Amino acid sequence: MTKQDWIDVLSNLGEKSTFDYISLGVSIASPLLLLFSVIVSLKAAKASRDSVELSKEIFEKTQKAEEMKLLPLFELKRNHVFLNKGKLIMENPDPDKIMGIYFQNKNSSPITDVKAVASIEEKEEEIEHLIKAKNINEISYTTDGVVLNVLKGIELKEYKVQIVYRIQSNKMYETSIVVSVQENNYIFITEQQHTEL
Repeated sequence: MTKQDWIDVLSNLGEKSTFDYISLGVSIASPLLLLFSVIVSLKAAKASRDSVELSKEIFEKTQKAEEMKLLPLFELKRNHVFLNKGKLIMENPDPDKIMGIYFQNKNSSPITDVKAVASIEEKEEEIEHLIKAKNINEISYTTDGVVLNVLKGIELKEYKVQIVYRIQSNKMYETSIVVSVQENNYIFITEQQHTEL
């Protein structure tokens, strides 16, 4: 290269062409666009996480609501004529002294492993357990509930009955039932609460 060529090259370096301006604009815009895309990606990831959490919460609530439909609703039936002894139903030998109190699941969803228990927790209770009462003659189990055979003349007050069972979702539950014994051996349910075990 001659001296004149060098002078031409060096003099052209000072001049800015359109391509130089475009290159400068692209080099400035590229990091800004990258920053913008990172911010948008972070917001999209956060929105996706929130959506998954909301879907999980809705699923759990729906599952719990469906499970609540499987829980029994016990109704109380008095049975003076027949007592359930084991699996055989036989005539009550003394309907004047014994009454059968039948806690029957009236929900269409079946329950299994039904047992009446005195207390799940070992603590002092405000309401006496009917199973611990001295008037209990016999306890029998059916496929949809519990029959308590009680001697008439039981003290007039509230009693607690706890029934443990398994529902269709294979979970164990306990229902605490408060019954009130009134005059003329009139018994009715005042409260039912379900607890998962």
